Amino acid sequence: MSNARNLLNPLEQKWVVDRIRKAESETTGELKVHLEDYAEDDQFNRAAELFAALGMHKTKYRNGVLIYIAAKDHEFVVMGDMAINQVVPEGFWEEMANILHNDFHMNDYFEGIAKVIRRVGVVLKTHFPKKDTDTNEITDEISFG
Repeated sequence: MSNARNLLNPLEQKWVVDRIRKAESETTGELKVHLEDYAEDDQFNRAAELFAALGMHKTKYRNGVLIYIAAKDHEFVVMGDMAINQVVPEGFWEEMANILHNDFHMNDYFEGIAKVIRRVGVVLKTHFPKKDTDTNEITDEISFG
């Protein structure tokens, strides 16, 4: 697997950001994709550290979702804040990580990320529909470690 910065070509990176913006246009939820080569720690601990560092826990409705990918480690964590954790079915986050794992195994990096954004977006839209007063609290750009 290539390094995190080259995992997606520039057009695919733009498409990911476009999909985040589309999903967020229908919800108060916030989505963030973070790519890095290696998890410096256990992938769940690293994702939790990034969740805090990126301010995902500071959103107004506590419904932020982080899609964390350690490309060279082949590790994937999809993590939500308190409010969304209360409404997703048991095993939902693991299912999202498995989607990433399966598509990455077939070298279809963009498709895996796009599927997860789409599925998480549906859950956010269902439980946290857009409000007129909502603002974009977390940048939609992909972050890199």
